[in-house]
Formats: sequence, structure tokens, C-alpha cells
Amino acid sequence: MSDFDQTKKRVKPNRKVQSLLANKTERRTGTVSGILSAMFAKIASATIGTNQSADGRLHWNTARWEYFMAKYLHDPRNAIPQNRSDLSTERSNLNDALNNKNMSWKIFCRGLRFLRIESFTITIETKHGNGEKTVYSMPVDLGIETNDDINDEE
Repeated sequence: MSDFDQTKKRVKPNRKVQSLLANKTERRTGTVSGILSAMFAKIASATIGTNQSADGRLHWNTARWEYFMAKYLHDPRNAIPQNRSDLSTERSNLNDALNNKNMSWKIFCRGLRFLRIESFTITIETKHGNGEKTVYSMPVDLGIETNDDINDEE
């Protein structure tokens, strides 16, 4: 039985987690922090997956979210003290930060580490008044190696 299957059996999400995982399509994108939040929501939806509820709304897959959370909380690279109080505090703080409509660069990168993403590339395509387009890219290494494929855990 995989780690994901074992996590699925232990998870009993409460209303706060269910509310947190609701797909937030109304996130602001007029500011840098809003753009980072919206990008994180898109990446998380693609990584974690979504389920459709009876009312037609999309929600992130709660069991997979909890699987990622367990991996993050117990990863020694995150230096989270392994006692009940600190784990609970970190879980709550991370859930709140990742659900915020505005997100700092630090929280965005932390969220990608939570999703077990090792690196990404920022690409900006500019369009000039004369119609010319220019593309600028920069790789960002999050400094982790997961050595696992989260999609193979199911």
C-alpha cells in the first residue's frame, strides 16, 4: 500500500480544510502578490487535482492535499520541530498562507516546495508598440530534490 493510500485512510477533513480547498477563481491578479496567488492556485489544481461537488463547484482533492501536507511537515529540510504543537501551528499557518488572495514571493516558493516542485522557469513575453515581441526567461531552483514522482503514489 502506497503512502498516499495510507494517508487517504487517515484523513478526516474538517470544514476549515474543505473551505480552504475550494477552487478560488476570484483571486485578484492586479498586483504582483495577486498574480502569484492566482498562479499558485492554477499550479496546485493541476498538481493535486480537483473533484466536482454536487453543486457543480470544483474543490481540490482533499486527500491529496493532506498527503502533500504530511510530506511537507515531516520533511527534515523544512526544519519543522516534530512535536504536536509545532506541527499543528505550521499546518494552520501554511494552509492560511496558501489560501490567501495575496501571496509574497517567499510564500509562493514555499507553496511550490509544498507541492514537491524542484524548480520552475519564469517567462515574460513583452509586446512592443511596433508589434515586436520579446521573451525573457529565468530558471528558479527551489533547492530541493524530491526523488519521487507524486503521481505514481496513487
